[in-house]
Amino acid sequence: MQILFMALVAGMLMLAIVFIVLNLLADAPLKSDKEFFRIILTVVLFTSTILLTIGDKIFRKRITAARETGVSLIGKLHQYRAALLLYIALAEAAGLFALIIYFLTANKLMLVAAGLILIAMFLKRPEKSKIFNDLQLSSQEQSELN
Repeated sequence: MQILFMALVAGMLMLAIVFIVLNLLADAPLKSDKEFFRIILTVVLFTSTILLTIGDKIFRKRITAARETGVSLIGKLHQYRAALLLYIALAEAAGLFALIIYFLTANKLMLVAAGLILIAMFLKRPEKSKIFNDLQLSSQEQSELN
């Protein structure tokens, strides 16, 4: 899970770097259209908020279901991984959208939006302690993971 998580985050960071360099080397075609930027900023913020909220609700719902069903430790971990991947995919979609809009407009607020989305992704990064707490694993299950 750690490797996949870091690959998704690294992909978003690499795209951000490429877009920053390209915007530094050339003028963005929509740089000066302020009305378009206001509209698209609203769309980016709305889309990001909706995707992160939906992702978080689905994540919490699936984690609760994993805790409350009597599945094995492996089953719980599979459910955790699926919930985490769905959350990260939705967050990454919002982040990539913000980066593409940054590429088109060269407005640094889009980089801020993408950065905030990356922070949201990092807050859900898979760590043993978070998995233990989220799934409320027993001490026997925790020892099996160590």
